[in-house]
Amino acid sequence: MSGNILHVILGFIVIKATSVQISQAVDSQLLTFLLNEMSNYRTSSLAMENEINELKAAIATLTSHNNQLQGLVTSLNSQCRDCEQHLLSNVSKLNSDIQTIARATNTSVLYVVRKHEVFEEHIEKLLANQSKDFKTQIQNFSTHPVIFSVHGSAGDKLQFSGIKFPQVSIDTPPNYNVATGVYTVPEDGYYTLRITDGILRSLKNLSPFMVDGHRQTGCYGLDQTNNAFSVCQIYVYLRAGQRVWTQDSLEFIHTNTTVFSGWKM
Repeated sequence: MSGNILHVILGFIVIKATSVQISQAVDSQLLTFLLNEMSNYRTSSLAMENEINELKAAIATLTSHNNQLQGLVTSLNSQCRDCEQHLLSNVSKLNSDIQTIARATNTSVLYVVRKHEVFEEHIEKLLANQSKDFKTQIQNFSTHPVIFSVHGSAGDKLQFSGIKFPQVSIDTPPNYNVATGVYTVPEDGYYTLRITDGILRSLKNLSPFMVDGHRQTGCYGLDQTNNAFSVCQIYVYLRAGQRVWTQDSLEFIHTNTTVFSGWKM
């Protein structure tokens, strides 16, 4: 009996010792866990403290920017008031200028109207005089016309010294020389000189007409339908006795259908 009790007591002692060892191991693990958690908490606390410091710095920067913006807004408000006053002053000046211009415009309009009336009167007088002169010219032309028209020069040979037209359609009074191709002006006055069916390259305000050896300017004309031949016509003041003829050049070449004519206006 006593031996059994001893075994029981020894067993209890062994169990207790084992339980103590197990408890110590558990406590050690728990302590390690707690230390790790405390280390992690400290690290997190330091990180949060850094973030808080950064937030405080950002808040301070934003506060400074806000103060600057407030100052800028205040300055802009002051400038806006100055601009508004300046604008109102300019508008007032503009209204005054508009009224001045309106009064000046009314005066100018009256002046322009009067000038227009004077111009119309001048044009009417000028047209009346021109009409009278034109009627006189028509009467003179009908009573003693001055006109000539010649043609028939062969187009197979260039004539740089003067084109000779052998055929005369009209020559009143007779002043065209078939042998020389020269027309002698019978009377002072304005004449129309015209040549047709010539190959016109580029006259550049010149013409194929020669007056006493001087080439005349002011040629103008329209291309015919085939775009190969042209018409050249000028108006010139001529004196009695002057010699007029046409001649080929690098810019103008006559053809076998070319007609040379002229008449006093």
